[in-house]
Amino acid sequence: MNLAKVLNVSADELLFDAAESGPSDDLRLQFEALSQFTADEKMVVKAVIEGLILKHDAQRFTRPQELPA
Repeated sequence: MNLAKVLNVSADELLFDAAESGPSDDLRLQFEALSQFTADEKMVVKAVIEGLILKHDAQRFTRPQELPA
């Protein structure tokens, strides 16, 4: 039997601290609102988020590294 089911908790709760799991408080309400979206709308949101993450990573890896003073 699955430990998460026995303990009546999510797998995330078993693996992560409360601070590590889920979105931060400032984004929690927006993500909860997504539960009302259609499947197509959720796909669009997912694509937008993935695009933003890729853009962030690309910028992070292309910025010159600052040398310690």
